[in-house]
Parts: sequence; structure tokens; C-alpha cells
Amino acid sequence: MQIFVINCGSSSIKFTLFEMAQEQRLVEGAIERIGSHKSELSLHLNSTPITRRVRATDHAAALTLLLAELEQQRWLTAARPPDLIAHRVVHGGNCFYRATLITPSVLQAISEVSQLAPLHNPPNVQGIEAMLAFFGQVPQVACFDTAFHHQLPEVARTWALDRQLVEQYQLRRYGFHGLSHDYVTAALADYLQRPRQQLRLISLHLGNGASGCAVRDGQSIDTTMGFTPTDGLVMGSRCGELDPGVVLYLQQQGFSSEQISSHLNHLGGLKGICGLSDMREVVAAATATDGDEAASLALALFCYRVKKVVGSYWAVMGGVDAIIFTGGIGEHSAVVRSGCCEGLESLGIVLDSDQNRAVRPGQIDAIHPPHSRVGLFVVPTDEALQMARLSQQQLEQNPTAE
Repeated sequence: MQIFVINCGSSSIKFTLFEMAQEQRLVEGAIERIGSHKSELSLHLNSTPITRRVRATDHAAALTLLLAELEQQRWLTAARPPDLIAHRVVHGGNCFYRATLITPSVLQAISEVSQLAPLHNPPNVQGIEAMLAFFGQVPQVACFDTAFHHQLPEVARTWALDRQLVEQYQLRRYGFHGLSHDYVTAALADYLQRPRQQLRLISLHLGNGASGCAVRDGQSIDTTMGFTPTDGLVMGSRCGELDPGVVLYLQQQGFSSEQISSHLNHLGGLKGICGLSDMREVVAAATATDGDEAASLALALFCYRVKKVVGSYWAVMGGVDAIIFTGGIGEHSAVVRSGCCEGLESLGIVLDSDQNRAVRPGQIDAIHPPHSRVGLFVVPTDEALQMARLSQQQLEQNPTAE
């Protein structure tokens, strides 16, 4: 079975074509910087990269380019379509809690949920509509980033607000990065040869977007992102945890909701503290001989917030069997991993510095010494493969959709 996975983000479209018999990537790529004069198409076929500038003024233009490229290269054509198409949808609201076959009513519901994720769901919907128009007879599945957290315990998902207000506006902790947290949970369980239901895990997806997730009995029981992906840990340009009184104060000072949103989502985080949103640049500046103070603070705050989450989840679960580092930063930054573990020895969390520096790209690696009571692991995430697997399972459960 061939499955085409597509992820339409706010400024990019990423895609992968899988042959599921061996879970092999046949082709993958992206169109990035959509809406910019620097829009770029990149393709990887048999590890051979192809990159070129394109004119992608908006998502509609980018999707047209993508479909034309796939047909020209004869990877996918109307006459030779994939067996299944999987779409990443960031927000499923209270409607969707598993991968779901897309029907007109499902597409309408996803569109309605867009009010909860105005930056993310509209491009997701555009991707679905484009694929339905081009591959109308191919089953298509929506995979929701919120689904893994759908069954958060009530005590973890509830905010202390007026119940009528909460129910009227669907206010709750939804959580995000669910596809990643679910994937690495399963991957580590397989690596350890233990059922996931027997593990107490803390999954740390650390990238330009970052979130922590407490996993017990194989399920998410708490997570740092909340109603939106802005909450929780410090991120590249998102502020993370913030007293809501700050928003009210800024409104009183004359800031519009659009201006406040920009400060919270695009001008905050690492970028707000030191002017750099890429953690690689932050680490380089912080560890340079002359040591940039703002970058040092940004790095320290990032790790400090992670440590607070680790400690709180350790308390909630009554201990932890393992901590997972994943995402672009979690997988590749030994400095950040070290900073996130420093001072946690009293919880049985001990990092092996040599193993931490010797992590192999693309491999699961243990980075703790034998005497550490808590296992520390770097686990590469693969959200595209997780989507392909979930979509295949959904189709197998609904064979009449084929």
C-alpha cells in the first residue's frame, strides 16, 4: 500500500510518499516560505536532494505547484494515485479523538474548529480540499495533533473558570504534538521490549515548538500546551507559560488583539529574549568566549522551564521510568539536554555526559549511566510515519471506504 502524507502548515507544506510494506520513503519534500519571494521547493528521492526557487504566493499556489511536480515526475498522477492520503490537522477540538476518514461532514467540522486554531487549521483544510479535487476517489484520513491528549483526566484538562463559560466556548487543555508524543512512546517501548502500558514516561518534544507530555498506562495524562500551542514551555518565538493578566494589561495600554498575538506567538520566546529564534544560534552565542548575556538567559530559561515540567510530572506519576528527548532540539542539542537534566539527581535523574555527546543521528540512544534510577533516551520522532500508520489502521477498520 502506498500512502501519501501531507502536512500543510502556516507557511510550509511537507509531504512524504510511503510504501507501507517496508515503511519505506519513496519520496519526500517540502515547499517552504509560502507567501515570501524566497519560496523554495525541496525534494528527496533515494537520498538525492533537489532544491529550487518557486513562486508560491499562497497555499493554493503552493498546492498547485506540488501536484504539478508530483505528476511531472510521475510519482503520483491522476491515473496512478496513491492508495490512501493522510492529512495532519492540528486541532480536532472536542469532535475528533482518533484518525478519521474524511467525509463532507468531517471536513465541515474541521473547518468549524478553525476558530480554535486560526493559524493552523485553515491551511490544513486547504490541503484536504486540494487533494480531494485532484484525487477524488482516493480515501483520505485526517490525523489530529490533539487526539493523543483527548482523554486527559478531567483534573488535568480543566481550568478554574466559570463552568458555563467553559462549556459555551469549549475551553479546556487540548494539548498538541500528540502525533510525536504517541510515536516516541511506542518507539521507546519497542526499544526497551516492554509494553507501553507498563511505563511511566515524560516525553519532551523540543523544537521551534516545544511541549512536554506525561504518559502513564500508554496514554497522555498531562501536557504543557493548552487551549493553543502558545502555552507551556519557552519556544522559538512563542512565549509559553504566561500570567493572563499580562494580556489584560497590554489591552489596557492600547494594544490590539492582533498586536498581542504577534508578541505572544511571533516576537516572544527565545527570539524575544535574545533576538534569536534558532536554538543552534542561541547555544553558539551563549557558549562563545565572550558569552552573550541575553542568549545565556534564553538558554537558561528554556532549560529551567523544562526542569519544572519534569519535576511536576515526576510528582504527578509518583516517579518516572524514563524521559524521552525528541524534536529538532531534543535530538540534536547535547547542551540543552544537559541543561534540562542538571540538578535533578535527587529525583534519580542522572545524565552520562559522554553518552550525551555521542548520540547517533536517527538512532535511539540511552544517555544515562547504569546507576540512574530514571532512564534517559534520545528518540527520533517521525510524525509522518505515525500518520501513515494511523491512516492505514483506520482504513483497515473501515474497508468499505476503499
